[in-house]
Amino acid sequence: MISELPIARISIGLRHRRDLGDVAVLADSIRDLGLLQPIGIDADNRLIFGHRRLEACRSLGWTSIPVRVIDAPALLAEHDENEIRKDFTHSERVAIGKEVEAFLGDRRKFNADGGPRHTGTIQENFPESKAGQQTRDVAAKVAGFGNGKTYQQAKQVVEKGTPELVQAMDTGDVFISAAATLATLPPQEQTSALSSGREATLERVRQAREAKAAEVVSLANRIKRERKDVSRAARESEAALAAESVPAISDRYRIIHGGCEQALSLDAGSVDWIVTDPPYPKEHLPLFDALGEIAAHVLRPGGALLVMVGQFHLPEIIRKLEMHLSYHWTMAYLTPGGQSPQIFPRRVNTFWKPVICFAKGEYAGPWIGEPTGAKAIISCREDWGSVWEHLGLVPLRREIAMWIGRQHPA
Repeated sequence: MISELPIARISIGLRHRRDLGDVAVLADSIRDLGLLQPIGIDADNRLIFGHRRLEACRSLGWTSIPVRVIDAPALLAEHDENEIRKDFTHSERVAIGKEVEAFLGDRRKFNADGGPRHTGTIQENFPESKAGQQTRDVAAKVAGFGNGKTYQQAKQVVEKGTPELVQAMDTGDVFISAAATLATLPPQEQTSALSSGREATLERVRQAREAKAAEVVSLANRIKRERKDVSRAARESEAALAAESVPAISDRYRIIHGGCEQALSLDAGSVDWIVTDPPYPKEHLPLFDALGEIAAHVLRPGGALLVMVGQFHLPEIIRKLEMHLSYHWTMAYLTPGGQSPQIFPRRVNTFWKPVICFAKGEYAGPWIGEPTGAKAIISCREDWGSVWEHLGLVPLRREIAMWIGRQHPA
């Protein structure tokens, strides 16, 4: 029989448990849930079991507490209360947590004052989820899990694991986190991992975690590639629109777009500028011998060749072009979007590309401004002269520019 007794009338006496642990945590639980189990006393109001509960209630300011009178020697009763009882298994705690989650979800049916919106009444001493607190964390606390993550892992084992895996978690043969990893595998693989011994089980857990990590990395890389593709498509679209707005002939310049064959058909000394972006791999290096010959043929004296190149074979490219033209300068083109190509053979991350300038004889063009970037190409919306302006090259007379490549310089 359970009755209410003033705390002041309970005598504690000699106790065999000296360390009461974290009474504050227990007090929080009692404040949220109420006292789920009364303490035990003998006929003389001497405490038999429930010392921690008594102190927790005292700290909450309770003046009385539910008690049960026990007709048993105090020593034996204290021992049985603390040693012979059976704790809940992990799967049983999951069941408790689910009940709490369902109840907290049902609370949406009630008004703020606790009255029912339709039917039903609020149970007393049941936990309230505080502002910013997740339901799973409240359920984990009530069910006896350390945190919401552990509760979610145990719940995954109960929901997706085989009966053998759930039992292994309950008995402690497999930790909750490891069991949650195994629960992601097909049932036959779960059974196989558990039947092969502890070391084999741990190895299968490690493999499953590595596979999951690789899957996450692969997904992240795919998202990154897709974002790059979208960004590249946007840039290409912008460049295409810019190209349409660039007239081939104006009162300041004439653009000739073509390949090397067309360049050889031009009159000698008829071009002021050549702008090109040849392929970078080593097998294309012979192109620079032909480019040097063509530039020396079609450029006017003092005219210039601008070539965007990679850094890897830069010395060889310069040597080949110097056989036909005079080296003038190397401009820094900053790659768009802060991209950093990785040159693995040289272990280098680079944020720029060289644009080398060679002249026919002594350079006679305008001042050069650098570094430059994508706007030098993309922003030529009004006329070709805006390209020179972004490069710091402001034409002072009518000039002829040739673009050698597969597409217009926009």
